[in-house]
Amino acid sequence: MRLPSLRTMAGPAALLLAAGCSGPDQRDALRAADLEFERATAARGADGWMAHFAGDAVWLPDGARIVADTAQVRVAIARLLADSAVRLRWRPEHAEVARSRDLGYTYGYWRLVRLAAADSQVVARGKYVTIWRRAPTGEWKVALDAGNSVRE
Repeated sequence: MRLPSLRTMAGPAALLLAAGCSGPDQRDALRAADLEFERATAARGADGWMAHFAGDAVWLPDGARIVADTAQVRVAIARLLADSAVRLRWRPEHAEVARSRDLGYTYGYWRLVRLAAADSQVVARGKYVTIWRRAPTGEWKVALDAGNSVRE
């Protein structure tokens, strides 16, 4: 398996900066895609997560190696979400879309929540950035997802 170079991963972000950004409607649509990604993951676990990943997407999980194969992404995220008493939750703080409208990014905060009968408890938290690419069908798909933990 060939891992993407730093130059390859930085390319989409550099293109966004060079191309300029589109208007608020496009940002709202991308933010909605990120929120749907979160809802699908909460409802369907690894299946919901993978439904939003492009076939060639890369995942940069916190404290682990780059995962550049979607079959391996599925195994890794399924392991993370295996405990039915735990939910991975996140909210995009910002979304930006390239003027070309085919590439964008979102970023925000995530938290891993342990569900309990009376209340839920945050067991881990962090921040993330997701680079999105518009699929030929017009829907947004994750091209690269990265997150890291925040210490309190």
